[in-house]
Amino acid sequence: MKKVLIAAIAATIICMGSIACADIPVTMVGQCGGTCEAVAVSGYYAYCGIGPKLVVLDITSASNPAEIGKSDILSGVILGIALSGNYAYVVCDKGGLQVIDISNPANPTWVGEYDTPGYAYAVAVSGSYAYVADEGAGLQVIDISNPANPTRVGGYDTPAYANGVTVSGNYAYVADAWSGLQVIDISNPANPTWVGEYDTPDWACDVTVSGNYAYVATWSGLQIINISNPANPTWVGEYNTFGYTKSVTVAGDYAYVADGYDGLQVIEISNPAKPTRVGGCDTLGSAYSVAVSGDDAYVADVLDGLQVIDISNPANPTWVGEYNTLGYTESVTVSGDYAYMADYEVGPQVIDISNPANPTWVGGYDTPGTAFGVAVSGNYAYVADDCSGLQIIDIANPANPTWVGGCDTPDRGCDVAVSGNYSYVADNCSGLQIIDISNPTNPTWVGGCGTPGCAYGVAVSGNYAYVADGSAGLQIIDISNPTNPTWVGEYVTLGWIYNVAVSGNYAYVPDGGAGLQIIDVSNPANPTWVGEYGTPGYAYDITVSDNYAYVADWNGLQIIDISNPANPTRVGGCETPGCACGVAVSGNYAYVADESGGLVILRVDLPEIVSATVGSAKLLQDDAAVEITGAVVSAVWEDYFYIEDEKRISGVRVEKKSHGLAKGVKVDVVGLLFTNEDGERYLDATSLSTAGTVTVKPLGMTNRSLGGSNLGNPAAGEGQRGVTGGVGLNNIGLLVRTTGAVTYIDAHTFTLDDGSGVNIRCETAPTILVSTTWQHIAVTGISSIKKVGNEYERLLRITEVQPLITGQVEGVTGRWEATLTGGDISGVLGMLLTQQGNTVTGSVRSSRPGKCCLTKYPYNRVQVSSISLPF
Repeated sequence: MKKVLIAAIAATIICMGSIACADIPVTMVGQCGGTCEAVAVSGYYAYCGIGPKLVVLDITSASNPAEIGKSDILSGVILGIALSGNYAYVVCDKGGLQVIDISNPANPTWVGEYDTPGYAYAVAVSGSYAYVADEGAGLQVIDISNPANPTRVGGYDTPAYANGVTVSGNYAYVADAWSGLQVIDISNPANPTWVGEYDTPDWACDVTVSGNYAYVATWSGLQIINISNPANPTWVGEYNTFGYTKSVTVAGDYAYVADGYDGLQVIEISNPAKPTRVGGCDTLGSAYSVAVSGDDAYVADVLDGLQVIDISNPANPTWVGEYNTLGYTESVTVSGDYAYMADYEVGPQVIDISNPANPTWVGGYDTPGTAFGVAVSGNYAYVADDCSGLQIIDIANPANPTWVGGCDTPDRGCDVAVSGNYSYVADNCSGLQIIDISNPTNPTWVGGCGTPGCAYGVAVSGNYAYVADGSAGLQIIDISNPTNPTWVGEYVTLGWIYNVAVSGNYAYVPDGGAGLQIIDVSNPANPTWVGEYGTPGYAYDITVSDNYAYVADWNGLQIIDISNPANPTRVGGCETPGCACGVAVSGNYAYVADESGGLVILRVDLPEIVSATVGSAKLLQDDAAVEITGAVVSAVWEDYFYIEDEKRISGVRVEKKSHGLAKGVKVDVVGLLFTNEDGERYLDATSLSTAGTVTVKPLGMTNRSLGGSNLGNPAAGEGQRGVTGGVGLNNIGLLVRTTGAVTYIDAHTFTLDDGSGVNIRCETAPTILVSTTWQHIAVTGISSIKKVGNEYERLLRITEVQPLITGQVEGVTGRWEATLTGGDISGVLGMLLTQQGNTVTGSVRSSRPGKCCLTKYPYNRVQVSSISLPF
């Protein structure tokens, strides 16, 4: 399905710290409401698209349609339905064609799908084929002979946007936006071909065929086209309605037109050359599509669900019943077991979310205006109600919300925040308005502050209100005196902002096409930009919880790691069926106001974090969530670093872009364990905290000792792989020191030969260039691993290089003293060093700091910088 339910490793988000990973697993678990934009009728049942669900209604009593079954959540908002046999063929804009088994109307069951290339707007079924009007992708022909596996067999790319389709005989008739009516020959479904067209006066939205006529719903009304010769369709008549015509169906001598906000219109077509309006019925919402059965018309009314109209007398159609649900939802807030939705049409609605898999509507209140925003405090919901300003609803009994008070604002209430005894309303062109709500039954205006743009959103933190001011960006207002709020600062973003969230010293701004912008507001008079993340859609709303920003960006929910505000990174997300424009987070769930998709509930899986040492962490499974405390940073690169325990027993790589740490810093790290392609374990981290510094010293090792053998069971993703042929303890990840002769390879790579028969590959940090003058050197770096073919080779990630200046010594015997350059002999003990011209023999043993002694035993040859004889 086009719906992407991301299933990767989880991350702790709430209360337990934060974890970053490739993708946090986000699963859609529940949905409630949505717009009604499609309806089909068969027998005693009406099949309605309610948001992303197919709802089956028993219409035995037309005045009281009753829900008897509904599908699971589909991958888009349902825009078209065609019934054939035991199946409903449903098109879901970005979800393509979905096939639902309706043999048991009480249990409609998804059986198959075909994800069309465009946005699926309408569908018609004929024989073994479904014909999909796929907007920019034109007409798509889908073989549905096996409903569980629909397959595309052909298509025709129409000139404009295919919005509607019907099939009659060997022809598909497509309502093609500004290209009017397109006629496609489908006698060979695998090769549909264009045969004719009629250019309607304006945008063609829908089409139906009866006899020799095509009835085309256009923006301005009904167009009637003679199609007796499909290659030369000709205009015969029209009726221009008062509304915004969306669809048409024909029954007998009448065309029934869904005319947007002008409701249902009935047009007599007995004389196609002179269609005449005979009656109409104004529905509550916006009539989008219509189906007729017997004496009743069933209107999908977008914001007001299904409306049933008695058409037994076409000259006097009358409303008889409805099935209503949440419609167009723009914002959401959560308190306890309830989600409070700002429903565009019918005001604040209360949804019981105690069972996230089955959210249920429990109550609502139809405010006088258009509900754009809602905030909850105590037993009251505060509604930004457009031209009706602030409305206060008592929600002590969620099943029976009641109005208690209101306060008209100068312009249009777009959003509201509550703090203490005050509500702060983003009032469009009037900026910020402050209302005293200490007595909810008598809210009173106390102050206001104009903003340069249009105030759409507001957040309050401490003594400041942060206003999302459209094209004027972020405006900061001092509210320490609510009766005299004063402007103190601004940051004008690149895009257009509707909402804002504040956490700590940062304001998080969803900036439309510019994505997430992070603003440092520690000095409110001088807010400064610190970071951004470009979301895939149009960033519209945001909430912040712990180290994560949850962004509703129209495409769906995006989860952004903000533990480093200068480098926010996406760590998960989920495409929603509708248009995500509001989000709230509570516990392990994100609640998305999905506009036409209603309320969508997403579960964010949260694993247990394991407290571990560096060594014990490496023995855990890949994807384990780990917290390591008191580790020491042993080496740093720009986007990663290494840590080890203070006793230098074990080390591990940590991935974190722009971490800003330094060697010797003690850190606590939270993250997820992984194994990279070279076989090295690493921690993918976002949560970092520091506590002091210590001195870090490397362990002296021979080339042969580097890498070591396997630790744990690497084949099962539990432990650190050793190098091929490695022996001894595994030391990958530790800071080490060794010496040897250099063979130059390139600017940052060389091999080191200590005479033991094991050469090691060395890679220097970007700040260290390999010198062709190096002959014998002492190096400090991280013991690592590299996969070459099927072998795992030793790799030393160099952080320090110390050339060893060599003195020429001939025929020396007996005991003598050698002073080594740099004064550190710890990395020389037991190692073999060679250089042409030296004939010194003896065995190395420790003396005192900066010194070493050589005996006469013929064991090693050693480089020295100065000699003193006798000892």
